[in-house]
Amino acid sequence: MKTKTSQPKQKPAKDKDKYRLMVESIRDAFMSIDAKGNFIYVNNKAAKILERPKNYLTGKNIWNEFPGSLNHEFKKAFQKAIAFQKPVYLEEYHAANNVWFENHIYPSGKGVSIYMRDVTKRKRKEINSLKFAKRNQLLLDTMQNSFLLTDAELNVIDVNPAFCKAIGYTRKELLKMNVSDFDVQLSPNEIKQNFIKVAAGNILELETKNKKKDGSIIDVEVVLTEMEMDGKIYFASFGRDISARKKAEQQILNEKQLSDSIINSLPGIFYSYDKNGKFLKWNKNFETISKYSAAEIEHMRPLDFFDDDEKSILTKKINTVFRAGAAQVEAHFFTKNKEKIPYYFNGSRAQIEGKLCLIGMGIDITERNKAQEALRLIEQEILNQKVQEQKKIIRAVIQAEETERNYIGCELHDNVNQILAGTKLYLTMAGKNDEKIRGLLGYPLELLDNSINEIRALSSKYVTPPGKIDLKGLAKNLVEVLNKNTHIKTTLDCSFSDQIMDEELKLNLYRIIQEQINNILKHAAPTSVAISLRARENAIHLVTTDNGKGFDLNKKRPGIGIANIINRVESFNGKINILSSPGNGCKMAIEIPCNFYA
Repeated sequence: MKTKTSQPKQKPAKDKDKYRLMVESIRDAFMSIDAKGNFIYVNNKAAKILERPKNYLTGKNIWNEFPGSLNHEFKKAFQKAIAFQKPVYLEEYHAANNVWFENHIYPSGKGVSIYMRDVTKRKRKEINSLKFAKRNQLLLDTMQNSFLLTDAELNVIDVNPAFCKAIGYTRKELLKMNVSDFDVQLSPNEIKQNFIKVAAGNILELETKNKKKDGSIIDVEVVLTEMEMDGKIYFASFGRDISARKKAEQQILNEKQLSDSIINSLPGIFYSYDKNGKFLKWNKNFETISKYSAAEIEHMRPLDFFDDDEKSILTKKINTVFRAGAAQVEAHFFTKNKEKIPYYFNGSRAQIEGKLCLIGMGIDITERNKAQEALRLIEQEILNQKVQEQKKIIRAVIQAEETERNYIGCELHDNVNQILAGTKLYLTMAGKNDEKIRGLLGYPLELLDNSINEIRALSSKYVTPPGKIDLKGLAKNLVEVLNKNTHIKTTLDCSFSDQIMDEELKLNLYRIIQEQINNILKHAAPTSVAISLRARENAIHLVTTDNGKGFDLNKKRPGIGIANIINRVESFNGKINILSSPGNGCKMAIEIPCNFYA
């Protein structure tokens, strides 16, 4: 009997110890509380969080012991678990300690068992992720370029306000649409092929046409890239409306066609050739009258169209045009079938794409005998008008070249750099919370930074200095940048008056200095460079000297840097002399007459 009565008394004690051992070994803080809020049991982790000895807490009332620490939501969850006898989950923030807790409240008998875990790190990550998401959304919502996110089936996943504005649909409407609903140039298959290219790691640039809600069509320039979110692959496109640019390009094409039509409708022959006598342009009349084909004329020289007895005077007149700016002559146009037709020729000097050339017209004067004097005056007036028109055309061509450089420089700086900066942002975000990805992205991010800096430097070289050109100031800035960013000691000696040069010559000299500095940096590896720009004896003298590697003047050199300089100098009737040999540096002396435009 005694043995039988002693065993039931020991078993509950063993079970109780086993229970306590179990709750002490779990990872979470644990507490058992009765329906009135009195602590029945608290494990060590819970006591540590509550900052009370666990023996002290036993029997204490949670609402009395922590009157200000437990919020209303915790009490509601506590009462709900007891009332409905169902588990309740609750996340709560303790402002006093700046921590978050995750509570699992389970009904047990006439009270509750509470498992509590510190989830502060997770909550802070969630909050930071939400902040990043809001920031990225703000960037998309405020950027001027349109943004479109699609899945692999071309379904629209997200758009920014700029896209909605560009295409005329609301965001709600677009989220129900497919790219094929508004892209009227590319077929779904073509778009998916582009997606395949992007999935291979490429960033794709393309042009397409979008149909707006009102039915109108706009030209769009798009940069397409791949994005991964929540383990799924999406495709993001950043675009902008280029309808105005396309219209301008079409207008330029129309103007060129108009120019060609005007040239071909001239009553005589029209021609243009460079100082070496290579034909650059001619009209249809030139082929019709000479009886030579376009392919034959391309390989001929101006003097090939005159008989031997007139070549001497023609040579003098051509030289006069390139020296003085204009000349006229009467001579016989010698055709392929040996016919000699009396013509009145005129020529004017002009610059096309940085090269000096002669443009002119020829008028058949066979029938002038009946009214020779009157006809000469009329023809002279017509020719003068045509010459002025051609000068305007040539000036427009020259200006277009510089404008194109400006356009390329601005596009590189304002568009491509923005795309690279956006790419950098998304790559940085991709590695934000993953150390391994962040390590892999280090070098690509470095390449992006280098690309952005290189594009910025390149665009600054392309853009023409605004306003009146300050050649001294621009040269000084080039030298300052060289001294600041390299170990090369560079000096500048300037002595001239801006009044002796027009803006075109100053810009040309600036481009020459830029080109030569670029050649020195690429090939010479010097420790010192000296630049001299002075006016002397009605000429501008530009001398650059370096103590670099030098080179053999007789060997063919890669690149076109020096060739560009020579072309620029010769286009202004200048002279250039280069002294260099391996190991002895290089001296480049340039002389350009100041009265080139006199």
